[in-house]
Amino acid sequence: MPPAEDANRVTAVVRVPTPDAQLWVEGQEMNSGGARRVFVSPPLEEGRYIYHFEARWQENGRPMDEKRQVSVHPGDRITVDFTRPRS
Repeated sequence: MPPAEDANRVTAVVRVPTPDAQLWVEGQEMNSGGARRVFVSPPLEEGRYIYHFEARWQENGRPMDEKRQVSVHPGDRITVDFTRPRS
């Protein structure tokens, strides 16, 4: 069971194809680097939320830009994986 302070937050592990990829969550750029990033939401009220993730990186010299949206509830722990095709 998650700690009480995590019960009203969403924790997302985000995998990006390159360590220097740019990543935005809800329009806010994450300043962290690496191929695995962690986003923790602010405290949320009970209910369903849609979070928007966007990653940009270079692949074989070509700019890539992908967006994902994920439905979540407070307390969810999710993975958003830009290294795999959208499911």
